[in-house]
Amino acid sequence: MSNGPQRSTLLDRLQEKAKEQANESQEKLQNALKNFDVQWSAQLADALRKTVQDTESLHLAAKLLNSQTKAQIEAQISELTGTTDKATKALSFTLWKTAIFSGASLMLGACAVALGGFVTYGAMKIEPPPTMPPEIPLALNESRIVRGIGGLGTIIILPNGVEMTTCPIGISTDRLCIQKP
Repeated sequence: MSNGPQRSTLLDRLQEKAKEQANESQEKLQNALKNFDVQWSAQLADALRKTVQDTESLHLAAKLLNSQTKAQIEAQISELTGTTDKATKALSFTLWKTAIFSGASLMLGACAVALGGFVTYGAMKIEPPPTMPPEIPLALNESRIVRGIGGLGTIIILPNGVEMTTCPIGISTDRLCIQKP
């Protein structure tokens, strides 16, 4: 019995069938890859378009916020400048008023002092002050008194046996204390 031709035909058919299935599988895989590539590209394009739109809207929002902030700052600056100008004018006017009033007051005061000085000088009688000889205690009877020129100062020379000493506590400081040993 010879199985050869049938066997080879069966083998050939199996090989053809395997090739067909491999070709079909390859075509299906290529179609699936093409579909995936098309879908992937579409999704990427949508994502890119959405990102560009979001970036543009964010840019416009930032620009609007920047212009609003700038307008507010400029309004505040102009308001503060106006207030500062008003305050400067008021201060300048007040300083001038104060300077004029102070100057006039000082001039009147100076005139009054000068006039008072002249009146006082004219009304005064100029006499030298009376010079009173100092009182000398009994223990100093033999002492000598020396006076300076024109009555400037007095020196007392103590007699023999009389010495200066420290004054006890409670005596006023304009006193001179002496003792006989």
